[in-house]
Amino acid sequence: MPEITKEFLSSTNQLKNNNSFSTVLANFTPIILTNPIPQNILLDTFASLAIQVNARSLSESISTSEPLSSAQILEKIYHYGVSPKIINRRQVNILSKTIDSLEKIHPNEVSIFNNLDTNPQGKDLKERMVLFGEIADRVLEKAYPKDTLAPDDIIHVSCSGYLAPSPVEKMVSQRHWRKTTVTHSYHMGCYASVPALRMANGFLVASHYALGTVKSQIDIVHTEFLTLHVDLTRLTPRDILATTLFGDGFIKYSLYPLKDFLSQNTPGLKILALKETIIADSLGEMLWNLSSYNFEMILSKKIPFLIRDNILSFVEELMLEIGLDFAKEKDRLLFAIHPGGPKIIEFIQRSLKIAPQQVTFSHNILEEFGNMSSATLPFIWDRILKAKEIPSKTLILSIAFGPGLTAAGALMEKI
Repeated sequence: MPEITKEFLSSTNQLKNNNSFSTVLANFTPIILTNPIPQNILLDTFASLAIQVNARSLSESISTSEPLSSAQILEKIYHYGVSPKIINRRQVNILSKTIDSLEKIHPNEVSIFNNLDTNPQGKDLKERMVLFGEIADRVLEKAYPKDTLAPDDIIHVSCSGYLAPSPVEKMVSQRHWRKTTVTHSYHMGCYASVPALRMANGFLVASHYALGTVKSQIDIVHTEFLTLHVDLTRLTPRDILATTLFGDGFIKYSLYPLKDFLSQNTPGLKILALKETIIADSLGEMLWNLSSYNFEMILSKKIPFLIRDNILSFVEELMLEIGLDFAKEKDRLLFAIHPGGPKIIEFIQRSLKIAPQQVTFSHNILEEFGNMSSATLPFIWDRILKAKEIPSKTLILSIAFGPGLTAAGALMEKI
């Protein structure tokens, strides 16, 4: 890479400053519908369900796998599943009743399995989408109390459920928010918060410089009901990984023009750069497709290695967009790395040669909630904003991956 001179940095930053329309993320509202459940209880519960499903599937020839004993199934789930040492607990909304987080869950209380004896695959996709709508409605009720002022726009982000009209459109109609525009940002998976930011920035900039009425607040709402898609008819290592990795995640936050945000006297994240790229020859490594009963996740063993081989050039290009040299700046950066799996944070940390304390927030959110797909980075951003030990002017570099294989990144400054 050519040497970056002081003159280049000065001219680049001056150009950015003279022509930029700065925006700030703030007012994060995580939505917790049910107390997160300890991972060891979830592993035991899914093992109990898998034992029943395995027996029924074999008798009905649903599965071509070799018969497994109850002990073998339990051992397999604990071997290939994500350890409680990595994920301590996850939010799960597929239970038919609210339970104390320390109780054992009875298999009959898992709502997506209506009758394991006659239907081991569980409810079909249509029925699961009804459940998605019910949970999304509850999320929106908490995110938008009755006295909430209508935002200019709401961007609804999800890869776990689709209805038309969507839950957000339903709420906007019921609230008579005629001036609120709804946009759907769907099915991009774990990296979807970054394109949502790109869309929100575009809406604000266009309103101030090109089109229509000037906007001052764009809301982004994530409804990731991922445990809705549990499937225990297959017990391959990658299926067990997906079942034990994902937790439900719901969060709302807002994007403001910098000049409007400054009057709020609250912490925020100023957006400096956004970037997405599709890694060549990686189309089959991460899949998230619709089936008759659920959305099917396929995660390849190659993903950590593809990330390892491409991450350095990606972050170098991202930082260069605002004239910064990653090698010179990396020690003062804080990282928000989407924990797509237990090895992802580790591989990125080693590849970028950064210190463990620079990725602490990513580990913490993974431990407390699991992988919440698109909602995960916003949970990390919220935690960083609330951390008093992280001073203003700190640069936060966010990284996430999704189907494509798509790499997405954001560079922000805490203000």
